[in-house]
Amino acid sequence: MSANVINHLFTNNTPPLPPEAKYIQNEIDSLAQAIGKLQLQLKKLQSRMQNYRALLSPSRRIPPEILGEIFAFAPRNILQTIGLVCKPWRAAALATPSLWSELELPSEITPWLYQRAISWLDRAGSLPKTVVIRASPARDCRGPKGCPLSKQKLLAKLLTEGPKIDRLCLSCDSPKCFRNLLLIMNQMKARWPKSRPWDALQSFKLEFTGYEWKEPLVPDSNDTIYHHFPPVTSLDLTLPSVEGLFTIDDEEVVKLFIPEQFLANLQTLTLTCDWDPASILTSLQFCTSLQNLSLSFGGNLDLYFDRETLDGPLPEDGLLLPQLRVLRLRYATPSAISGFLEVVNTPSLEELDVSFEMMDDGIKSTVTDFDDDILDLVERSECEIRRLKIHMGAFRNSKELETILQALPSLTHLVLNNTIFDLGIFRNLRCNEILPHLEVFELFDCPTSDRRKLDILCNFFEVYVNWGFDFAEDIKIVEDERPTIALKKLYVTLREPAPIDFERLERSGAKFRSLDGVEVRFCSIPHDTEPTPDMTDSTWRNCSIQCTSLP
Repeated sequence: MSANVINHLFTNNTPPLPPEAKYIQNEIDSLAQAIGKLQLQLKKLQSRMQNYRALLSPSRRIPPEILGEIFAFAPRNILQTIGLVCKPWRAAALATPSLWSELELPSEITPWLYQRAISWLDRAGSLPKTVVIRASPARDCRGPKGCPLSKQKLLAKLLTEGPKIDRLCLSCDSPKCFRNLLLIMNQMKARWPKSRPWDALQSFKLEFTGYEWKEPLVPDSNDTIYHHFPPVTSLDLTLPSVEGLFTIDDEEVVKLFIPEQFLANLQTLTLTCDWDPASILTSLQFCTSLQNLSLSFGGNLDLYFDRETLDGPLPEDGLLLPQLRVLRLRYATPSAISGFLEVVNTPSLEELDVSFEMMDDGIKSTVTDFDDDILDLVERSECEIRRLKIHMGAFRNSKELETILQALPSLTHLVLNNTIFDLGIFRNLRCNEILPHLEVFELFDCPTSDRRKLDILCNFFEVYVNWGFDFAEDIKIVEDERPTIALKKLYVTLREPAPIDFERLERSGAKFRSLDGVEVRFCSIPHDTEPTPDMTDSTWRNCSIQCTSLP
């Protein structure tokens, strides 16, 4: 049967006869088979085309130095995997020393791991190198096999005969573990005529995770663990909390006795310690070269500093830290912060960063008389604070914060992170008058969603924003005659009572835009997001799930 026999079926609705229907079905099957072959051929051609396009991919033309910068954002534990992708990637990774400048090791190092560590650090070239060593948990140290550090000759070898290390971070259970490592290193030192990486360290971080403290508790002892510290200029020391600490003879008062000569060389000190405040102040009085000081008190409610706590007479103008530029106080009660600021004299201070202790139930510390503390510090020290950062505080009287801002005209950077106060204080403040040099203002976890008070905040920066009650009803920016301001960055994170319709804002004709060259960024976080006291400015900003940024 030919195709002409069924031509009449295309011009009417007559059903085909059985022979015609069979012929039609055969034609359909034949065409479907031909289409299948063509589709298979098309897929092959498309695959070949994709392969050819891949040859022209821009990624092939990325310079090795740019690939290295991209790899820097990858976790260090996948660097080896990146090197297995292709030869150019491996070459780019090996040619980027910064990728290999930091290495984390367990306390138990095998011969194979030791050789890998040496190769890893050698790739960093002349860049400063950091080695992080995390010892086994306390249960392993007190188990039948004993402390792992007492048997780690390869770890001691790395610190004795290995490549130069600039920063060492060591975490162990107790001073006994630390002494076990020192014992092996000293045995190797007798057979190693060259200088040790341990002795060339610039920065040392030591953290004790257990609660056993069998160290001498008298100031005239010359054999404390502190006497065996490397001669660094930067020390980060985390000591166990005094609560639950097991000491020699069950002493109730645990004191800090660090050699004076060691303290005199320090330029950076980070100390996590809630021990006897007198010994802390006594140690600080020898830190004459200190430029950066960070103290964390662990929220100890009984810790308090005053002129009577120092071992010996305190000068009338306070404990002098002549070169201190940055002071950070962490996890401290208002009384501890107030007492510490009352006893120090910091003529070179430029940055004050204060984080109040948050209670277990999530309630922030109530801040009172904080304006007096800061004003007295500034007057006593005759310093100009340029950067002020306050975290996790609740001002009982917001007038105190207003007084602080009015008294610090030199401020260039202001951070208020999860701090409760009345935004109405900005009604009496104008950025260009009260804070003429302010360049960066960061307000994280804005304490209110009240429309009128947000208007006050925006007017403070010469930006007039009309917020709707549901944060999405209406957005309008009005330009007016504005004086020149120094402000360059404004970051505001809002805790939303209801989801903010950022998509609608971007679709609207009156979008956010930059005024006077100010970079403005409004972000939102869910109302039930709980911030942590150790959340830094950058991590809190990155926690924001939505963001509208002004170009």
